[in-house]
Amino acid sequence: SLLVCELCMHRILKYHLKGPKQGQTEVFVDNLPGEPDNIRPSKRGGYWVAFATGHSPNDTSVIDHLIKYPFIRKAVIRLVYLIGTALKSASGFYSSPAVKDLAAQFENGWILYETVPQYGLVVELGADGKILRSFHSPKYKIHMLSEVLEHDGYLYLGSYRNPFLGRIKL
Repeated sequence: SLLVCELCMHRILKYHLKGPKQGQTEVFVDNLPGEPDNIRPSKRGGYWVAFATGHSPNDTSVIDHLIKYPFIRKAVIRLVYLIGTALKSASGFYSSPAVKDLAAQFENGWILYETVPQYGLVVELGADGKILRSFHSPKYKIHMLSEVLEHDGYLYLGSYRNPFLGRIKL
């Protein structure tokens, strides 16, 4: 089987490669406490999941609300991109690094992530998809996780947003 993180749906899917369910997809785990970005095997036979953002039901963001309304979501994303394109064009007239940076943040959608709680989360799942344990960083120390690797008694945490590698002793 192949496990696939479905970031915006807060779940992990299981795609069967062989056997009687070959070619079928089912939900492996649903209603996760954040946006799962990557999954790796754990030493205990389960899986480590790195979350781009973790949150509680009280910590909703603009993105969480937009997921419920596809038409509005698409309109907001197009508007953000359009603003980015306009700023990029304007930066051709004004050679300001700040305007170029702002244009890039709008054009690639990063500006929307400023509304997301900066909450770091790593979860260990059992082979059955049940949560065994979790590690949290609610105080902005490490967030936007995209990778977790278990090696020699440590978890190594990678992020596409942070300029450092995190490490947790197990």
